[in-house]
Amino acid sequence: MATLAASSCLLSCLLVLFLSSVSAVTDDDKQVYIVYMGSLSSRADYTPTSDHMSILQEVTGESSIEGRLVRSYKRSFNGFAARLSESEREKVAKMVGVVSVFPNKKLQLQTTTSWDFMGLKEGKKTKRNPTVESDTIIGVIDSGITPESLSFSDKGFNPPPKKWKGVCSGGENFTCNNKLIGARDYTSEGSRDTEDVAFIHPLPAAGLLTEDFESLLSYLESADSPHATVLKTEAIFNRPSPVIASFSSRGPNTIAVDILKPDITAPGVEILAAYSPDGEPSQHDTRHVKYSVLSGTSMSCPHVAGVAAYVKTFYPKWSPSMIQSAIMTTAWPVNATRTGIASTEFAYGAGHVDPIAASNPGLVYELDKADHIAFLCGMNYTSHVLKVISGETVTCSEEKEILPRNLNYPSMSAKLSGSGTTFTVTFNRTLTNVGTPNSAYTSKVVAGHGSKLDVKIMPSVLSFKAVNEKQSFMVTVTGSDLDPEVPSSANLIWSDGTHNVRSPIVIYTSDY
Repeated sequence: MATLAASSCLLSCLLVLFLSSVSAVTDDDKQVYIVYMGSLSSRADYTPTSDHMSILQEVTGESSIEGRLVRSYKRSFNGFAARLSESEREKVAKMVGVVSVFPNKKLQLQTTTSWDFMGLKEGKKTKRNPTVESDTIIGVIDSGITPESLSFSDKGFNPPPKKWKGVCSGGENFTCNNKLIGARDYTSEGSRDTEDVAFIHPLPAAGLLTEDFESLLSYLESADSPHATVLKTEAIFNRPSPVIASFSSRGPNTIAVDILKPDITAPGVEILAAYSPDGEPSQHDTRHVKYSVLSGTSMSCPHVAGVAAYVKTFYPKWSPSMIQSAIMTTAWPVNATRTGIASTEFAYGAGHVDPIAASNPGLVYELDKADHIAFLCGMNYTSHVLKVISGETVTCSEEKEILPRNLNYPSMSAKLSGSGTTFTVTFNRTLTNVGTPNSAYTSKVVAGHGSKLDVKIMPSVLSFKAVNEKQSFMVTVTGSDLDPEVPSSANLIWSDGTHNVRSPIVIYTSDY
């Protein structure tokens, strides 16, 4: 059932995030490219659309760019989508003010008790902080929202927090609701929970494993009067869960090769979700429904965003990086049952999200804006591009640069140039104590898959006298003859007897 359901979902429902959301099929030799220009200019006289049109006129040599400009992005960032030839794309990429140009991809748009599966069971001693919950605002960035959905009804909710200064707009035949706002955050992938929920079909249908289907066909062909009995539905516990869906994006990271992606996995397959009343629930199905069973990153992301909001209710002053670290370092280790990349961190990242554990991580890896700028300097971004991205003047120097692998990230990864040589890789990290004062954490390394890695931690014990105190350490990884088929990994665990702060370590040589 799990295999058939995953295959069905692959055929019928794939979600694309913002940067790959528009069709790339165009006329002649042109295709749609996204031109990213960083942050919006603070000049009062700056009009993004006019600037975008001028760029297109200059590049194409055409006074009229009708049909060329697909969309101008002018709210949270600066950029546009346009139909360009390859030579025109190269010209745009070299222009002042342009950070990057990349082609769009077209994929088909495609999470019911997943909260129980993640451990957030009502009445099961799940920690709650109602006072702060009612004062927590979650923003939404999603072009697929149907604001008319009953999911956005504010019936029974209190007014929004006094600090909320925003507005909502758009949609038809609905009352603007400031009480409920959805969310998206962090990199996450779709995973299956313990239950098989039927996909929406235009006619009654059943899902069968390949061998069961073949047995059914054999019976139908051999029996003179075939018959069947429909029995009462029985829920069974699927012990291999969670399994990463076949359509989930896989690493490695193609831009920052020493930053492990994905970060985390969360329920994303067969999730009951609000559905557009204007859409059809399945192919050749003319019905209209308010809810449907959906799959994809669009289902996984809100689970992680909800967990982030849950953690923030206990620590309102925590930065996004602290919340991200708490979620990643407390995730369930995934017991991968498949082979190849599907069984590695390039499929599931740090593991499966665990909301309860994330609310009490003990230690966190913290990042601020300066850390990200130092990381981008280490990626050899120019001062001009950094100004476009950050909105401020940045001068890269050796003092400010850090190797990408030394970004204070909750995971550690490095790509090597060859698989047959002996290597030594080091990672520098800093942990912040968010647990209890006068605590000591001892390091432990657990072997992963691929070639064996020799991992040394210096110092091997971190002692904290106070909350918010920081301690740094170095991880040295040595080895040779890496497996060229899969990445080699290990897990570093810092434990004080109560908290287990786990970070995956991944060393690899190819793009797989």
